[in-house]
Amino acid sequence: MKKNILKIFLVLLLFYNFTSTAYSQQTGYVMGSNGTLLRTTNAGINWTLQPLKTSQVIWSPFFINENTGWFVGGAGATDMLESSVIFKTTDGGNKWVRQTSSVNHWLTSAYFINSQTGWIAGSSRTIIKTTNGGMNWSVLTSELSSLRLETIWFTDANTGWVTAWSGNILKTTDGGSNWFTLNTGTTANLYTAKFFSALTGYAAGSNGTIIKTTNGGTNWITQSTSTSQELFCIYFHSELLGWAVGNNGTVIRTTNSGTNWSLINSGTTVRLEYVDFINELTGWTVGGWNGNVILKTTNGGLGWLPQTSGSTAQLFAVYFPRDISNRINQTGTNVPETFKLYQNYPNPFNSISKIKYQISKTHIKNQKVKLSVFNVLGEEIILLVDREQEAGFYEVEFDGTNFASGIYFYELSSGDFADIKKLILLK
Repeated sequence: MKKNILKIFLVLLLFYNFTSTAYSQQTGYVMGSNGTLLRTTNAGINWTLQPLKTSQVIWSPFFINENTGWFVGGAGATDMLESSVIFKTTDGGNKWVRQTSSVNHWLTSAYFINSQTGWIAGSSRTIIKTTNGGMNWSVLTSELSSLRLETIWFTDANTGWVTAWSGNILKTTDGGSNWFTLNTGTTANLYTAKFFSALTGYAAGSNGTIIKTTNGGTNWITQSTSTSQELFCIYFHSELLGWAVGNNGTVIRTTNSGTNWSLINSGTTVRLEYVDFINELTGWTVGGWNGNVILKTTNGGLGWLPQTSGSTAQLFAVYFPRDISNRINQTGTNVPETFKLYQNYPNPFNSISKIKYQISKTHIKNQKVKLSVFNVLGEEIILLVDREQEAGFYEVEFDGTNFASGIYFYELSSGDFADIKKLILLK
């Protein structure tokens, strides 16, 4: 029987019913042309138009938790008439405040590693960075002179990538101060990316192209996708299960880390721009450039049903916020003999601390690994890891910015293994 020492201890000691404060994931956003921002609080049964003081395209979202997030975009959908727009919320989307950047280019993608530090990419080799939650933005340079950048992704404060057209991917190892070009082996326009760690990631784009790296981008392997359509968004719920969407209603799905991709009938020919899932079964995709559609699945993407939004705008992204302020980084290629949870460092800490753990080679494939943080009442305040992971060494960042000073506990569990340690947050 699995030993869950922390939960038993807290129940006996405090006579308190264990409850999870995990976000319900009923709240989501769809965004698009003419400043369109739609919001649902019931998983898409109803969508409500949110007022934004802009007529520009809202193109791409990023949230670090259910309360704090950003939307970026610009004027038009080409680089011919360029201007930028950034909006931020800190109250779960009830109020949006426009932020000012120092660039006047179309912004295509944002990525934050915590509530303070983030990057935005865009056209005309635009990369900007903030270290104070977007109050100020500094312009970073990239190696490419004029190429449009698409998706930016970081796994920690130093290591990041940005995809671009003509097969280009840029990488930084110093937080964006310097960028160098990777050899991807393709000339396809790369519109989208997803990285699990500093080693493993995917990029996708034109001609049905999906490439994968397992060494941080030094080498890339082209995957067979069963489509030649442009792919505009790729999303993985776990290291095994993923989806990509694109032109002409294309939806493809993998259950084995991209070794095989299956073509799924979406029921539409609208160009699909974005896909997002809240668990293995439930997800949404939206379009698009040549139409207006919101589709939802409740069976892992095998079947899709349209939802009514009441909007006629072009729709470019859908996003259901969850707390992803933590970052999981695979720290080596060796395979450990045993499971182990390490003491967080630093401890005590102010806001940011790192937790290391290792997954044994005896770990059963497809079995989930969970790493949770609890307060002294036994409430789960954040779920840092909840995915299938291969044997190896991992490190995850815990951002305590939004939590009060005090004693907390963190638990690693998988199958019959469970271990618990204490951490102290001091502000």
